[in-house]
Amino acid sequence: MRQAKIYYNTLFSDLLTETNDGDFTFKYETEYVNKYTGNFITFTMPVRVQEYKSTRVQRKAFVCFFLKA
Repeated sequence: MRQAKIYYNTLFSDLLTETNDGDFTFKYETEYVNKYTGNFITFTMPVRVQEYKSTRVQRKAFVCFFLKA
């Protein structure tokens, strides 16, 4: 399992996790959802309470974070 810290500029939004099965999960932290509803990480992942889960990740948005983690 790998994890990467995800930021919108300097605002921490939460962790992107790659599971051992190769799935990706991401959930905006509660404080971020309450304060920054307009600051979404990518157009396909608007700020919401529910977790995002996918078998692939949009590389343009996240690949640099895995390299830094």
